[in-house]
Amino acid sequence: MNYCKTRILYASLAALLIGVVTVPVRAADMPVKTAGESAPQGPQPMAIGGWLFSPTLFAGAVYNSNVNQTEAGKISSWGERVVPGFTANVDNGIYQTNIYGIADLQNYSASGVNHQTTVDAKAGITQLYMPLPDLTVRGNFDFTRQADVFGSSAFTNANTTLSPTSAAPVAPVTVSPQVNPDRYNQYSGAVGVDKRFGRAFAGLSGSVIATKFDSDPGFATSRDGTVYTVASRFGFDLTPQIYAYVDPQVDWQRYTDSARNSNGYRVTGGIGTSAPGLWQGEVYGGYQAEKNDIVGTYDSGVFGIRVGYSPTRMWDLKASLDETLGASSIATGGATGLATRVTTALLTVGYNGLPRGWGANGRFGYVRTSFVNVSRTDNGWLAGANVTYEVWRNLGLTLDYQYKSVDSDVVGQSFDQHLVSLGASYKY
Repeated sequence: MNYCKTRILYASLAALLIGVVTVPVRAADMPVKTAGESAPQGPQPMAIGGWLFSPTLFAGAVYNSNVNQTEAGKISSWGERVVPGFTANVDNGIYQTNIYGIADLQNYSASGVNHQTTVDAKAGITQLYMPLPDLTVRGNFDFTRQADVFGSSAFTNANTTLSPTSAAPVAPVTVSPQVNPDRYNQYSGAVGVDKRFGRAFAGLSGSVIATKFDSDPGFATSRDGTVYTVASRFGFDLTPQIYAYVDPQVDWQRYTDSARNSNGYRVTGGIGTSAPGLWQGEVYGGYQAEKNDIVGTYDSGVFGIRVGYSPTRMWDLKASLDETLGASSIATGGATGLATRVTTALLTVGYNGLPRGWGANGRFGYVRTSFVNVSRTDNGWLAGANVTYEVWRNLGLTLDYQYKSVDSDVVGQSFDQHLVSLGASYKY
């Protein structure tokens, strides 16, 4: 993608973001969201034996302008798309359990498609145990199958969950978008404990993230690996609404190909708020480093956010920004390309101000992959919007559009893709 095209893409995304956030409306017509007030709710979940259960389903047609995600020789195709999903939760005051699952099945009819039928999925469970008001024990397990960090499902929000307590978040393992992708299965689990001491708090957690790819095109060896992390958090309530904290953590990255192994650490600190209101989340900065036997030590500063913002009953925004270090998930043709610095930004926007029966949301993403000791940088972009019109109780017509692209300074490693889905959706 040339310089002019890159500038046009940047300007288009900026205009889209500005248009989403600054829709002209008179102040008198804008309902203000007060502390503790939630946005308008959709269909209420069904109650089954103390559990709140919400099944969802989308079924319809899909058009993909570049199924194989290639720079040249693009193959477009019509197909079918089915997306079943559910959430279930129970809360008795001491125990909180949340179970979720979603699958995205796409089938394309055109010849020359590398994978005519694809299945992406996400499922997991989170468990909180609060035996005392100042003590929380938590655990979670997640299974994710997709082609890259953006995923392919328009029906799953970006992973920008906000932590309501002092739990220390763990830097994710990011698979960057690329040409001719193959899917991977990622298994992650974590346990942690949080304790408050008056206005002070502390947390300790351990996590394991294992990633296994279906195949490794362009790699001489396997990309499969597991990352082990121990993270802690120490903080203090500056006010009833605002706290300050520091998050030190260490990691051990181990791969089938031992040349990709590394050890590292990361220290971040910042301020945050979890009190009910317009804002929730954290802003942080710090430093991180990894040491690999071939590449040596590579490091970077860290600046990031994890925030949710609901200025009115009509708007609900969630955003995240982070940078991670680790072995490359993209082939570079040389051993010196083992390591990358990956910056990831995700934004979801929900809008509830449309006429009755209508719903809309948007999603945006950016991934910058910089290779260590290799003159290569990939910039990945995502923009999408989803509109649903309710034609009957819980049953609607849904139109979704998604644009995804990669701009690489290596010939043959760039692509763009348009994905359009239209069909019926159900939510209980």
